[in-house]
Amino acid sequence: MIFQESNQVRTIVGRLETGEECIDELTDFCREHDIEAGEVRAVGRFDRVEVVHFNGDSGNYEPVYEGEGQFDVLNLVGNVATLGDEVIVRLQAVLSAQGPLGAQVMTGELRSGRAVELEFVLEAFQDLRVERRMNTESGMPRIAAIQRTQAPEPAADETTSQTEPSESSEEPEPMKGKGMSWDDAKSATQQPESTADEKEPDADDGDDIYGDMDMESPMLEAGDILDHPKLGRCRVMRVEDDQYAHIRMRRGKIRKLSLDVVGFEFEGEENGRNVFKAKVGK
Repeated sequence: MIFQESNQVRTIVGRLETGEECIDELTDFCREHDIEAGEVRAVGRFDRVEVVHFNGDSGNYEPVYEGEGQFDVLNLVGNVATLGDEVIVRLQAVLSAQGPLGAQVMTGELRSGRAVELEFVLEAFQDLRVERRMNTESGMPRIAAIQRTQAPEPAADETTSQTEPSESSEEPEPMKGKGMSWDDAKSATQQPESTADEKEPDADDGDDIYGDMDMESPMLEAGDILDHPKLGRCRVMRVEDDQYAHIRMRRGKIRKLSLDVVGFEFEGEENGRNVFKAKVGK
């Protein structure tokens, strides 16, 4: 047995918008808020799902059902962990599907689910990191290590009042994890407008440090959509040092693309996300 006790738990309650993909949205949320260990519970309905189950004899995941319909969530629970550098949200589902013979129940691991309405509770263990690794015997990515990322907080002094805040205390900002989101990072790095006393640099001074870069087009970032000629439509999970792009394919597999080989062309926006077309042979 391996285990750790979490002393810093945040409870996050939320709802997915109609049409959002459950696994992708929860994975993006955990990554953006530095959540590497947690528990997920949800209720609601899907109108499209992909459910699989693990065959212990063959050591492979096999399809249970993939398609559209009306699926009521009877039970949806799972956890948050890491696999290498990626955050992985794993959900086990019990769904009631309406068919010609009435309601039929299916169970398995939810690979994707398009929400009609879905309300979730995420218990984030801020002081832990759960690591999954592929088990060579079973073929499953099981929990291999649970690391403590922060030292346990000392017990509170019983003589100290817990109801009287200090004069310098402020209201906590909602949804602010250990790190910053991309939007927060952009806002923090924006430069203030120049004043009249500041001298603007001459356009001809020095070399053009931006070269031929198109400053009007957005840069590839986590959360963007990528249309790849061979891999199809993928979600960008992370951009590593402007050298690699980690993408999640339709069935959940993670691929790492070299930006020295693959180029990107901005196509526009779709449902609030930037869409890029991949050009192999940059």
